[in-house]
Amino acid sequence: EECIQMVLEKKYNYVFIDQNLIGMDGVSTIRELEKLVTWKINYTICSASDLSKEQKENLSSITRFYFMEKPFDIQKIKKAFSDLD
Repeated sequence: EECIQMVLEKKYNYVFIDQNLIGMDGVSTIRELEKLVTWKINYTICSASDLSKEQKENLSSITRFYFMEKPFDIQKIKKAFSDLD
């Protein structure tokens, strides 16, 4: 929920989020942001493992989305930025 509040206050265009958050996971956070924001946001979600089939289906309507599996390095982060631009 803190992420959602921060994005709404500052109008970020890029959100890099961990799937395994306490309280609300990354997929749920992205779905909630998509309901609330009026501007384009690019999302990168990272996780220690691949997303479940249900999580992937939940994100299928979001076109500005990139998944990155941990561990990651600066090259993977750069790729996420370039793939979303």
